Amino acid sequence: VTASVDCEFKVISLPKLSPSFKCGDFEKWHVEEGDQIEMHQLIYDVKTTSLTDTDSAQRCLEIESHEEGWLARVFVHGGEESIMPGTPLGIMVEEKDNIDLFAKLSANDFLSDSADFTGEFVYQAYTKKGA
Repeated sequence: VTASVDCEFKVISLPKLSPSFKCGDFEKWHVEEGDQIEMHQLIYDVKTTSLTDTDSAQRCLEIESHEEGWLARVFVHGGEESIMPGTPLGIMVEEKDNIDLFAKLSANDFLSDSADFTGEFVYQAYTKKGA
């Protein structure tokens, strides 16, 4: 992490949704920068054809937060394709007053194998019905 921010935050990255998951197309956020994120709230959708080795059907997955906080920064926007697992999608902070600390930072500021974050963002993925 090259960013130096003095507050509690978590990087929301695209998770590796299955052992065969290679990339996904970012569909949309269900929240905007500055919005509060609540436990069990759907926060974004991602489409992929690589959930399993045997089925190449396109699936849309809804990602649910198992965290509470505020969406401070969005790096990836709806319609961006071929997003790799581990790519920073956004930043969540615990305190609303800390949102502005991330305004000028980019996703590159959070690319690293070392975990200098407060912790890992916890999520649950569901196959979107009717997709």
